Amino acid sequence: MPEAKNIHETQEKNTNPPSELSVLVVLVHWKYYSKTLGCLKSLTRQNHRNIQIVLVNNDPEPFRMDLIDKSQHVNVLNNKKNLGFTKACNQGLRKAMEIGGDYVLVLNNDTFVQENFLSPLLSTCENNRKWIVGPVCYHFGQKKIENAGGRILSWLGVCRLTRKKSRKAPDYLSGACFLVRMNILKDVGLFKEEMIMYFEDTEWSLRAVSKGYKLRIVPESIIWHKHVSKGQGKKEWSDLKCYFIARNHFYFARTCFRGPRRWLWLFSYLMIGSHLHLILFCRRISTIKCHFSGIYDGLLMRQNKNFLIR
Repeated sequence: MPEAKNIHETQEKNTNPPSELSVLVVLVHWKYYSKTLGCLKSLTRQNHRNIQIVLVNNDPEPFRMDLIDKSQHVNVLNNKKNLGFTKACNQGLRKAMEIGGDYVLVLNNDTFVQENFLSPLLSTCENNRKWIVGPVCYHFGQKKIENAGGRILSWLGVCRLTRKKSRKAPDYLSGACFLVRMNILKDVGLFKEEMIMYFEDTEWSLRAVSKGYKLRIVPESIIWHKHVSKGQGKKEWSDLKCYFIARNHFYFARTCFRGPRRWLWLFSYLMIGSHLHLILFCRRISTIKCHFSGIYDGLLMRQNKNFLIR
């Protein structure tokens, strides 16, 4: 695992957060038991013990409770069908609000968290009451950073994950993992369900910043991302990913930007960003068709029934 020794040395210097702070972890499960169970197991390796898990099962089969570590407090919400990430995650966030607690950790089920990764996140938030924080995320089994937050490049009409550690505030936090105070979550609100997948974390981050909160990456906290969810992990994108990323460029612009910046973003995406996506990630005939379908539906602000989550 990358830089584990240095990270542990850094963590020892951090002030341990109060043990009474309660953290609710929201996970969305779909199909891949080994990945979800691996994520759950990694959460047992934390010094901070006041953790509850809200697991939203997007698989039509009920989640097998007998596979969960008996030491963990897991609330399972079983859905009869795949609701998509944003709707299922919101379901988990509502349950977390209902249970009540100090913090909510949004975490992808295809991640593996470092031992005691949670303490630096909690300590940072306790010392900075208006901060929302995320860890450094590596590609699983590699020393290559997948993201340390992201940047919005309006002149290209795209968003880009940051691939190196930095103390500089990111423009947005990745939905793969971030920690937020419960009262901040209630103030900012839930993810936009009409986005279904992709850009929901970017839109939520900008909404938080607009309310006066600050985003930060905590380099001392590390997770690894396995990329097994549908539409992720490959150099060439899936049909579904090509469609929703193209479509949600327009949803994102109309939700987050006003005036000249909105038009700059849309013009830059149509002229530059969309072509970059075609060249780099959408090279098959099917993905090219999905890409242009996403642009068309984004312009009309609609959802194509052919791309419903199943």
